[in-house]
Amino acid sequence: MNDLNSYARAREDFFLESLCYIVAGMKKQDIEKRIARQSNVSRAEAADRLQGVVNQILAALRGGRKTSLPGLGTFSRDPDGRAWFEREGGDDGAAKN
Repeated sequence: MNDLNSYARAREDFFLESLCYIVAGMKKQDIEKRIARQSNVSRAEAADRLQGVVNQILAALRGGRKTSLPGLGTFSRDPDGRAWFEREGGDDGAAKN
């Protein structure tokens, strides 16, 4: 049963991480390049920073908290526990998961 729980959590993490990039409308590599260029850091450092942000979003969602990306919108969970993204300006995203 523990393996099944680990698999389910890994699958959910993969889904939520993918959702973060989809919402941004860019591929992970493109976001890393932009962070590196704009922050004058290496691509590896940019990748670490991006992963840190994604991990914070995942942790907030796991803890039942909302989290927002300024200029994009807010991640939360609906009453059924599915991940939800609401774009800034009221254009709701579809429930995912």
